Amino acid sequence: QNYYIGIDSSATGDPLMIGTGKVVGTATKITMDSSGNVGIGTSAPARQLEVKDSSDTVNIRLQGSVGYCDISGNGGDGSDFVVKPEGTEKFRVKENGNVLVVNQVGIGTTSLGSKLAIQGGASDLTSSNIGDNNLRFTHDASSDYIGIHFQGTAVTDMFFGREPSGDDLIISTANTGSPATLVTFQQNGNVGIGVTAPYSPASGRKILTLEGTSNVSIELAVNGARKGYIYHNATNITIENET
Repeated sequence: QNYYIGIDSSATGDPLMIGTGKVVGTATKITMDSSGNVGIGTSAPARQLEVKDSSDTVNIRLQGSVGYCDISGNGGDGSDFVVKPEGTEKFRVKENGNVLVVNQVGIGTTSLGSKLAIQGGASDLTSSNIGDNNLRFTHDASSDYIGIHFQGTAVTDMFFGREPSGDDLIISTANTGSPATLVTFQQNGNVGIGVTAPYSPASGRKILTLEGTSNVSIELAVNGARKGYIYHNATNITIENET
């Protein structure tokens, strides 16, 4: 195999070229033009470094001591940007701006325990276009909880979302094992506090159900000041003014 290195005086700017064969300017592999732009796989680089691969499979490989990562500027689908660690696609930015991630994503954290982990700062997750389906949660198995898990360091975890056994929304102490359900929002509009199955009257009236082990009360307040209680002690209902 013959190789050449030389100036192609027939091309604009007299670029420096390296290629295969004996004639400068044919079968070019690397080009440096008069602006300092370098092209690999192209004789007309438009940027300081331009890499072209007509097969649309792999453009750049980053090789480490134990593995490699391929980066493609096309990926064979529009003008996608694709990252393939060890040759397997894990990350893709599509031409329309959509981002596809194969596994887990961490924002503000390197400790990942879910598909999306967000930690630190105010307004961690913001959606400004309220009219669209901006944030959607789905699950693959009927045994999965689906929703938002709020994990604390010194307090009990909290969960808001759907439980596996039904279509109700719940607020519970966690989303694993046997969490304690604190509030239940049924699809028919009934709400239960301390009960997982709020009372549903035949009349169809919307009901707020409060359940406790012995005593249940509702506090009445105006502008932050307590004014009274509606109280049930398992026998009688009492209405009291705040003293």
